[in-house]
Amino acid sequence: MQLSTIRIFHIISISMIILLSSCAEAKREIVVEKNCEICEQAQIDFKVRELVISDKTYIHFTIGNKLNDGGNRSFTVHPPGTKKSFFIVDSDSGKRFNLLNVEGVPVFPQTIELGPNESRDFNLTFEKLNSSSKKIHIIGGEPEEGQDVAQFMGIDLE
Repeated sequence: MQLSTIRIFHIISISMIILLSSCAEAKREIVVEKNCEICEQAQIDFKVRELVISDKTYIHFTIGNKLNDGGNRSFTVHPPGTKKSFFIVDSDSGKRFNLLNVEGVPVFPQTIELGPNESRDFNLTFEKLNSSSKKIHIIGGEPEEGQDVAQFMGIDLE
């Protein structure tokens, strides 16, 4: 009787491992080279470099000052939970995914000064995208009247 109890426990253990591993979603890594068109007009080099979708959505950016006349540019990211913070929109469903964390750049009201031709890499963490998301837009917050915000439109996830 003791042997059959051990066998049943062993079978249950193996079944649980198989079940847990089949439930775990694979990490999706997407290399992107998407520029912010509004930013280019202002001599700012702002690019999405990579997206990683796992338990959350992680996006790697590069921001740079394209001015070579000696002028500096200041840059900041608004903190999560504000109207001006970055968010992602699923282009098919319209669902919004909010910013959770900022790494590598100051959070407003602090700024970073970028000298001529200087750049900085940073990461933003968002709520996890739906596995069905095929195309997204990354928006630099809700604009105030007459204001432009950074936008990365039509990023393919397939």
